[in-house]
Amino acid sequence: MSNFKVMFLCLILFSSCGYAGKPKYKKLPFDQRAMYGGINRQEMPELKIADKQFIENVSNTFNGDLKMAAQYFVEVGFEYYYKDDLPNAMRRFNQAWLLDAENPEVYWGFMAALADAEYFCEAKKMSDIAISKGLSKNGFFADAGKIYTGCALTNKKLSRKVKKQYLTESEELFQKAYQQDEDKGYALTFWASSRFAQKDYKGAWDKVKQQRKVGGTAPTEKFLKKLKKKMKEPK
Repeated sequence: MSNFKVMFLCLILFSSCGYAGKPKYKKLPFDQRAMYGGINRQEMPELKIADKQFIENVSNTFNGDLKMAAQYFVEVGFEYYYKDDLPNAMRRFNQAWLLDAENPEVYWGFMAALADAEYFCEAKKMSDIAISKGLSKNGFFADAGKIYTGCALTNKKLSRKVKKQYLTESEELFQKAYQQDEDKGYALTFWASSRFAQKDYKGAWDKVKQQRKVGGTAPTEKFLKKLKKKMKEPK
């Protein structure tokens, strides 16, 4: 699965994210929450019937291979995601989850969409599930590292100890990404963003310089401009 495009600018510019009128996660429609918000759809007759019909139709289309079908819905979900159509992306990821809840890329999809909607701590929960299911594809650990940083810096309810733990785990995820991914610049670029968000400007420059040596995805000029305003580039 291709790398995703979490909106990290809010972490760079503000101490917390969010926008006026943004609903709490639990207030979102069920199909806009990961795994339908945890409701037991089997206890709701209409949903139970609809899910059974959906699975039967998909099974017929994919010759009974629900794992293949789930992967297809994941891919369609990411197509909507890249078009910035988060509602339809979440609907497809939820349908993929109905078909195969063991597919780790389903949770990567949930993570991506939730992060773009600025529900960073809910996205972190999805990244944890993806990790527990063994997902280690290119780009995933760097994406997860951004999510951990986002949750740590935007959730004011976290204790200092938990916040520190998340930021430490974020560093570990970026290190994993750097060690294993083909595009090491991708990991380093967002590692630099993470350091910036934590006001570690020297650390951000260190990652920028490291990226310049290895190549790959590079920081944007907009990011570099903001970093230079905070700290001149060390020689």
